[in-house]
Amino acid sequence: MRKKDLGEYRLTVCGRKKQDGVFIEKILESFDAPIVFAGYMRTPDQGKQLIETSDILLLEITSGNNQSEYEWVKQILKDNQKIEIVLYFLDDSMTLMLPAFYQLGIYSHIQKPFAVSALQKLLEGILHHIHSSTFDVETSKEKAEIENLADEIYSSRKLDAETMAENIYDRIFEYSEGKKKQIAFMLQTYRKSLVAALTSLASEQENNVLSILDERYERELRNIKDEKEMLSLIREYLTETNALFRQSKKSLNEERIQDAKELIYRYVEAGEPVSLEIIAKEMFISPYYLSRSFKKHEGINFVDYLKKVRLEYGKLLIATTNDYIEEIAFKCGYNEANSFRRLFKASEGISPAEYRKRLRAQQNME
Repeated sequence: MRKKDLGEYRLTVCGRKKQDGVFIEKILESFDAPIVFAGYMRTPDQGKQLIETSDILLLEITSGNNQSEYEWVKQILKDNQKIEIVLYFLDDSMTLMLPAFYQLGIYSHIQKPFAVSALQKLLEGILHHIHSSTFDVETSKEKAEIENLADEIYSSRKLDAETMAENIYDRIFEYSEGKKKQIAFMLQTYRKSLVAALTSLASEQENNVLSILDERYERELRNIKDEKEMLSLIREYLTETNALFRQSKKSLNEERIQDAKELIYRYVEAGEPVSLEIIAKEMFISPYYLSRSFKKHEGINFVDYLKKVRLEYGKLLIATTNDYIEEIAFKCGYNEANSFRRLFKASEGISPAEYRKRLRAQQNME
């Protein structure tokens, strides 16, 4: 972690007109983010030391100087590998030059005249990118921690939101050394990672509600004034998202499980491919949650239940048709008849052929 990551970030402007630097400096003064204006220069050659101490560089590219600007960027990245470069330009035709810079890993750009809101959004995105690496949300340990938190929020249990909020705040406070603007942006980064983890668990319907909820809290987070407000907001966010999922789970009761069971049987009867993912998609719920619900309500997991349905359907075909066992196995979803025979015998204690033989004998006696 760079030491300057814990303080304010330095932004330098490099372009043909000094007014660009003046304009950017004024924007930063009103921008509620940990970025300070470091200075202006006409070309990178005029301010190598300034570039070396900068975190963000706004670099103008022009139609008459493409090769020089490309070489400048290569040299800048060589001298300061941590710097974030944002290209800006006036002429629409300059967009044709962007792929060349993509090869250097430079993807951020904006067109003049600058729209204040667009520039602020761009800089916020860069800050979140920096904070993601600073806060290590991509490491396996951090990802596991966020995924575990998502599991707890998504569960049917009521959260201890008070303790959880304090733990999250303490962790972010440690990384940001208590600087308010840093805390706010790091919390946004943490929130985005948490929402991504929750989205992977939730159904489409749940995600629609989660998206609305998340947008509201993102707006409120921008207006926090002190530690007390931030802790309260984290606690409310955890409580409300947990309540959302707990309420959703109440709707996935025995009736919904019965719907899933009927769907499974229809797929098997029709000879169509069937899996946990297919059934979950048809029911607009997540595969993960459907699997857990099956285990809870049926006492067996989804795969075992599917095997059970296939065997029951196989027994029906054995009893009511003259089809060969190989044909029945295929109709039940087994490409190998031996697999069907093995599972049938493990379940019934006899082979499919013997089962049919006994049924026929019993029917003749009647």
